[in-house]
Amino acid sequence: MIKKINKEIQKDEKLSAGLLGKVKSQGVRQMDDSAMIMRVKFKTIPGQQFLIRREVYRRIQEAFREQGIEFAHRNVTVYLPSETESAQSEEKSESKEKPSTTVDQKRREAAAAAALAITQEEEAQKSAGKGKDEL
Repeated sequence: MIKKINKEIQKDEKLSAGLLGKVKSQGVRQMDDSAMIMRVKFKTIPGQQFLIRREVYRRIQEAFREQGIEFAHRNVTVYLPSETESAQSEEKSESKEKPSTTVDQKRREAAAAAALAITQEEEAQKSAGKGKDEL
């Protein structure tokens, strides 16, 4: 796959002018629950590395899509414990006073917000641990 991408980039006049060598794969570095970390190596004229890196990454993702290879997307489901009858009767009396905001709805919103915060924190920690040239 990387060899094919290298050939395509070599054919592109704008991109090949910035390359000093071939785009080379250094293999899969790590498999994660929702990612495959690959290392790709290439030499460029100073200042061209960002443009070429972005294009290489885009073409790798496109090649995976063309081959039907998909990676899992993180999905969080929050299950709330069932409430006792006394809590449900309290909720019914409160819902009569304030029909638009029930206790159950507030709990769901708080749980969803907590799950989202945890997911974002995990993603930030993972991205902070990745190297510059890893995908």
